[in-house]
Amino acid sequence: MFGHTFIKINVEYESKLLSYAVNYLAFTGQSYGLTYALKGLFGFYHGYYSIMPYYVKVKEYSDIDERDMWEYTLNLAQAEVERMLIHIWDLNDVYSDYYFFDENCSYNILFLIEAARPSVHLTDRFGLWVIPIDTVRAIKDAGLVKAEDYHPSKAAKIRHLISQLNNDEQKLSLKVIDGAADPTAVQDGHFATADTIRMLDLSAEFIQHRFLKNELSKEKYSERFLSVLKARSMIETPEDYKDDIPVPIEPEEGHLSDQLSIAAGWHEQLRYFQEIHYRLAYHDLLDDNRGYVEGSQIKFAETMLRYYDNRNTLWLESLDIVNIISISPIDKFSSPISWWVNTGLYRTGFRDRSESLIYQVSPGGASLQKFLRSGPLIYSVKRS
Repeated sequence: MFGHTFIKINVEYESKLLSYAVNYLAFTGQSYGLTYALKGLFGFYHGYYSIMPYYVKVKEYSDIDERDMWEYTLNLAQAEVERMLIHIWDLNDVYSDYYFFDENCSYNILFLIEAARPSVHLTDRFGLWVIPIDTVRAIKDAGLVKAEDYHPSKAAKIRHLISQLNNDEQKLSLKVIDGAADPTAVQDGHFATADTIRMLDLSAEFIQHRFLKNELSKEKYSERFLSVLKARSMIETPEDYKDDIPVPIEPEEGHLSDQLSIAAGWHEQLRYFQEIHYRLAYHDLLDDNRGYVEGSQIKFAETMLRYYDNRNTLWLESLDIVNIISISPIDKFSSPISWWVNTGLYRTGFRDRSESLIYQVSPGGASLQKFLRSGPLIYSVKRS
């Protein structure tokens, strides 16, 4: 959901997939879980610039990770591009300490753009944290972007094709995908030409999707995929056929990363209070969803302070250290896991009308209910 940014260097090949991708990445070795998180937060990883074929990144992000990609064409002159390339070459095998919050993949990419055009001073715009989408906003504000292009992921293409088919057409497509029906059944089903094309395209895309997810052996993949392509090649696409995926709002046009709010209210025992609420990052399910991944929530360091008039005291009401929710829709074609995890300090009332800060850890998943029941893991912290 935070995203990743990299530089694409276009070359003279006709296919843009043969361009090059320049990344700044942390080399993590075999670190996982808590160790991975702590090392990333406190700069224990070495970060390097790397160059790889662009099609590798497309396969990784669009096909496997199911992420949409946005391309922002920079208005750099040829001499500026060449200066950037020379700087990239100078940085070969040179490392710097990688920090997840600030000196991360997006922040270090800004140095390459500054090397190309030193007058922009992009890195000076950031402080304690750098979120990828904010670097895109900084680049646009500096007047460096001349065009934008949307590249939908394979998952987005599949969802769009599914939305164009009725229930019976979806069922038959699923049978073709599962190998329970031959693609010729789609051709012989007396469907409209446009719907027949969509059904076969959906079958081909989803068979590829299953293979990339290691849900199909190479033999089954080749057999089913080639048979669908053969059936599709026998149907001529009508001139009026349109199946363009709607372009969503640009990510940088969504709401800003942090949030500050104030409120006032009444407490049954403590009477009037004023409240200040600050969220460092990033997105809440109740926020405007435009420009963000639907059904996703990531909140870091969300802090709520309350001042009670009758006690003349400022209290910490809650501290969401991290709060993540991922809600994935279920349909005939897939049943992904919806999951959540949150941990932090929360003020809780007790039967004797006292209140204390409680440290709480609450994990869960929609497909793990028999393992993770209703109660969170709670640890009490003595009130100061």
